[in-house]
Amino acid sequence: MAELLLKVEQVSVSYGAVQALDSVSLEVKEGEIVALLGANGAGKSTLLKSVMRMVPLKQGVISFRGENLSHSRTSGIVKKGMALVPEGRGILGTMSVKENLEMGAFHRTDWESDLKHVLELFPILSERLHQHAGTLSGGEQQMLAIGRAILSAPRLLLLDEPSLGLAPKIIQNIFKLIQKINSDGISILLIEQNAHMAIKVAHRAYVLETGHIVASGLAHEISSDEELKKAYLGG
Repeated sequence: MAELLLKVEQVSVSYGAVQALDSVSLEVKEGEIVALLGANGAGKSTLLKSVMRMVPLKQGVISFRGENLSHSRTSGIVKKGMALVPEGRGILGTMSVKENLEMGAFHRTDWESDLKHVLELFPILSERLHQHAGTLSGGEQQMLAIGRAILSAPRLLLLDEPSLGLAPKIIQNIFKLIQKINSDGISILLIEQNAHMAIKVAHRAYVLETGHIVASGLAHEISSDEELKKAYLGG
């Protein structure tokens, strides 16, 4: 049986008087790609920030590999084996591509062989190593953001809108790379506006609506449910 990596139990988060998440529960097991679907403003990014302890919990428990993260700092969570690629990528534009990648390995001393692996995964980055990261195209910046996260040696990768603002051909390439990263042994929790693409690569999916989980199941079950399809998959 696959190891349970991430367990989110009855998590609620508020921004002042606004309830962003209300008693949300989900799980990610070893080897899975799990998609989190929902409209803009549903609370998806807030959930990923909660998992990384970047926003305070009003209630609930988040655990990773059986360890309660309630009192963990974000940097400590990265060291435990989780990494977030945020919406907007979070690239440091005035630093070089190599310097951005090195930041992903801030807590490691044994990262050089993994750098080689990342550059094999994203060959374009090896051609751009000494360029300012801000001069990269949107697709290249997304590859850099993912590569930087991989250099932290995660067991679980959290991806927030990896296709945002990218051309269709680049999106296809990004999703092939997501599947390759997963086949290399990294589990993935994926937020993606392109629900069709997310469902295509995911093993399981959850649907979030105004801070509540309203559906969950195997990805093919979600995609074949006519009501969910109409509401969240555009048909």
